[in-house]
Amino acid sequence: MKDWKNQLKMNIKNHKTKLLKKKAVNLIPAFTQLLSKNPNRFDYNVWPTYYIRAKGVFITDNDNNKFLDMSIASIGSVLTEYADKDIDGAVIKSIQNGVSSSLINVNEVKLAEKLCKMHKWSDQIRFCKSGGEAMSIAVRIARASSGKDKVLFSGYHGWHDWYMSANLKNNNNLNNHLFNNINPLGVPKVLKNTAIPFRFYDNKQLINLIKKYKNKIAAIIVEPIRNDEPNKIALENIYKIAKKNNIILIFDEISSGFRICNGGSHLKLKVNPDIAVFGKGLGNGYPIAAILGRKEIMKICDKIFISSTNWMEATGYTAALSTIKKFEKRKLYKKLIANGKKVKKIWLDVAKKYNVKINTYGIDPLAKFDFKYSKTKNLIAKKILISTMIENKILASNIYYAMSAHTDNHFKKFSKALELAFLRISKKIN
Repeated sequence: MKDWKNQLKMNIKNHKTKLLKKKAVNLIPAFTQLLSKNPNRFDYNVWPTYYIRAKGVFITDNDNNKFLDMSIASIGSVLTEYADKDIDGAVIKSIQNGVSSSLINVNEVKLAEKLCKMHKWSDQIRFCKSGGEAMSIAVRIARASSGKDKVLFSGYHGWHDWYMSANLKNNNNLNNHLFNNINPLGVPKVLKNTAIPFRFYDNKQLINLIKKYKNKIAAIIVEPIRNDEPNKIALENIYKIAKKNNIILIFDEISSGFRICNGGSHLKLKVNPDIAVFGKGLGNGYPIAAILGRKEIMKICDKIFISSTNWMEATGYTAALSTIKKFEKRKLYKKLIANGKKVKKIWLDVAKKYNVKINTYGIDPLAKFDFKYSKTKNLIAKKILISTMIENKILASNIYYAMSAHTDNHFKKFSKALELAFLRISKKIN
């Protein structure tokens, strides 16, 4: 068997990418605006990193290599396909009519009305441009409305000070929610002990935290689904605990929204929060986020300052309306679920064939797997996987965020390349 790295050098040109990376290292602190797109999280030496064109389910890098994307779908923000002609068509028309003016774009009201109609428990909405800032707004609203400061949370909710402050007390507090040993440098120390994590399924821990911080808790925040299958009972228990203690309940639907039904996953689970936050796939790649809430809570926005110029830019509202329309017409969440199931089955079937030990997890549209070896062997296996897939002009790792545009032909190509990758992993590790 030829060395996969030597084959890669013969098949993939990356001269321009290397030059651009050298520039970026000096020009951009921490290399990229989004940690999840840092090539170090894949394989720095072979991951293409920069693109010049994204169309359908293919991405062309700046060395003009064209790859089938079976990976992170712009970190889950693209649900249909890149450069979706229906959504882009609506946005282009919006651009031609002017994306910003001294007045408010009508689509802001149309989108608010649409989302409230879909989520009948909600009454009012605020908009912004990204999920992290939307969660910050939701926390601000909850604190202002309740007159309390502390927040109990489970899951990943962004990079802002309110959330990162959890690690001021202990650098390990976010280990099971975000990444291990995140250093909260730059977060004001006075925020220590204002955001407290709890385990999603641990009702006893949650109740004990409520007793400990009695009458000081502004909100309980959870992701209804992420790495585990939807658990209606667990969510109902959290709902009951929040209601019993008169605490605002916030659902972070940034990653889960529109993946298992039209709208928030809580609609399928039939458990309604006081506030729900959407982002990522809401605009199919265009920047838009929404904070939905009950009127008695949201009305506090009349008294607090939450404001930004570009929140009123029109393309996000237009893209969201077009995305929702497409999802409602075609029930595309069903395709996302089906595609995720297919990829999980391919992973498991090929792993079994070549005796590669893996563990799959995550809801089907946000599928993941881990190698089940030592830390060192896991890293080796992941590098072989990514390198082999790149060699076959496929972007893939141990994560698959489903796009509805993936077809059986794409899965066949993916499966064939994965067989070669797992064969190499088996020969190297077993």
